[in-house]
This record gives sequence, C-alpha cells and structure tokens, in this order.
Amino acid sequence: MPDDCVILAAAGSSNTLALADVELAARRLERFVPAPVSVAYASAAHPRIPDAVAEARSAGAGRVIIANHVLAPGHFAGIASRAGADIVTAPLAPDARVAAVAADRYRAAVAAG
Repeated sequence: MPDDCVILAAAGSSNTLALADVELAARRLERFVPAPVSVAYASAAHPRIPDAVAEARSAGAGRVIIANHVLAPGHFAGIASRAGADIVTAPLAPDARVAAVAADRYRAAVAAG
C-alpha cells in the first residue's frame, strides 16, 4: 500500500560494523518492497523498535510493518511482536535459504582454511 512503512527490526549491537550491515540490509530490502524501509533495534542501539513504530505512526503511516531481521523466535522477536506494528513477519529461520547461506559460508571457510 502506498502509505506503508517498513521497519527492519534487528537485535542491535554496539559494534558499528554490525549496525552498518543492518543498514545495508535495509537498503537491499527497499529494492524488493514498495515502501520506505527504516531500521530499529531491540537493544544496544537506537532507535528502539517501539519508538520507530510510534514515529512511523506520528509521521502518518497507514500501516506499520516490521520485517524481522532476527534469526529465531525468542526475546528479540518478542520485542518486535509487542511493539505495536500492524504486521510483523516471522523470524528468518528455519527458512531453507538461511541454511543455504550458512552452507555457502561453511564451504568458503573450508576452502580458505
């Protein structure tokens, strides 16, 4: 929908390289969804997920959609689920594509080893 707002919700980190990776993931996600994408975190970084949801609502978003960037159900996915968004995607695992990425990384490490 034209007034959707997507929030890529990650666990968070104090590592600036990790935060840059999440921002890159958000820019890549924007190529595939018909809505602006922002980033928010469950801990250790800002903005926090509930704050980003509130900000999107105050900016006039018709629907706020959280795209989970966490691997599995648990604490961080729970924070995203309780943040007040209209739609929250499932965590990334157990999607077979996650296993395929892990396998690719394994093969690359073994080949380099």
